Amino acid sequence: MPRNVTTIRGIVLASFAVVLVAACTPPMPPDVLAARAEAQVVCGAGEVKVSVPSGFAGSMDSVGVALGSVCPDETVLELPEAEPAPLALVDKTPAQADIDQFKISNCPSDPVVVVPAFGYPVTMAYNVVGLEGLVMTPEIVAGILSGEVTSWEDPLLLAENPDFDLTLLPEITLMSVDSPQGDVEAMTTWVGQQDAKAWPQGMVGTLAAGQKFATQSDLLAEMMAVEGSIAVLPISVAFNNILATANLPVNGT
Repeated sequence: MPRNVTTIRGIVLASFAVVLVAACTPPMPPDVLAARAEAQVVCGAGEVKVSVPSGFAGSMDSVGVALGSVCPDETVLELPEAEPAPLALVDKTPAQADIDQFKISNCPSDPVVVVPAFGYPVTMAYNVVGLEGLVMTPEIVAGILSGEVTSWEDPLLLAENPDFDLTLLPEITLMSVDSPQGDVEAMTTWVGQQDAKAWPQGMVGTLAAGQKFATQSDLLAEMMAVEGSIAVLPISVAFNNILATANLPVNGT
């Protein structure tokens, strides 16, 4: 039986995926560059390789299908994140060190261009059946991410969710990837903006508290096995893995 009896509207947070592009072809004449700038789509021929993080697996395949309908002689090959490719999709704005490393490993003789690709919403996702839409204020999220809130019966959660049955549940088990993640950056930015007192750290890409995993795939495998587990995830990943998602209200609303 579902544990909640009401539906409360919340918000989602948007982070951005970015494409790193290394120009591995000779410089083009000004007239060719101008023609390209004026055209909506310039078709090429051959294969374009793009490395993609596990959390966005399939996204570039979808782009390739759409591109193929317009440019039948051009294909997109999606590669795992660690594979070298002239294009790389990343889940956050890359630091200069990331750009420098991409240049060294993928196309050392040409400049690197950073292009925003698309935005994606992130959320607090958790493995507890019947708790879909649990209200988590910035103070609650800050407590979970810092490791201070470890029980679903914490007074903060009880106060915001009087219509949910939070009894007899396993402890809250925070999980995260042990490397900077765009979804964590988005969530901690939001928490810091909404309640700087509860989260004075500001934006961070990795969490100090909780269990750590090498990849998002490893994290998800453990989440599915541990009731009460919780993590910051892109909302599409949460939905695809049938995880409950929180309502994240804005202060003052």
